[in-house]
Amino acid sequence: WSRCNAGSGRVTFASSASYFRVFNSDFLEIKTLKFSKRIQIEPYLEYSKCSPCGSARGPYFCREKTCFKYYCLQCWQVRHDSAGPYGVHRALMRKSRRLSRFEVMDDDRHRSFMIGYPAVAA
Repeated sequence: WSRCNAGSGRVTFASSASYFRVFNSDFLEIKTLKFSKRIQIEPYLEYSKCSPCGSARGPYFCREKTCFKYYCLQCWQVRHDSAGPYGVHRALMRKSRRLSRFEVMDDDRHRSFMIGYPAVAA
């Protein structure tokens, strides 16, 4: 629990199918005899290395089931080329502590994110 932000919690799922169903819908509805609550599901993004290359920092996370990995800028651009089938995927990124936990990287704002990170060495 120490890694969660205030107001956050952890959810455990019985199967990977139910996990991806909730994760892709962004919301989970909890119903009990005493209350019913709809909560937003947001991933906790860790500081991680790039899953494909394993050598660079991976600040970009793709939540699509076909990817579901952390990427460095170079690997993100290769995998998610706008002309390819993964070009519609949007990356989630951690933000600094002053801002919210993560943000979505849109194609329009892609360049502003690239400026914030050092160049990736090949």
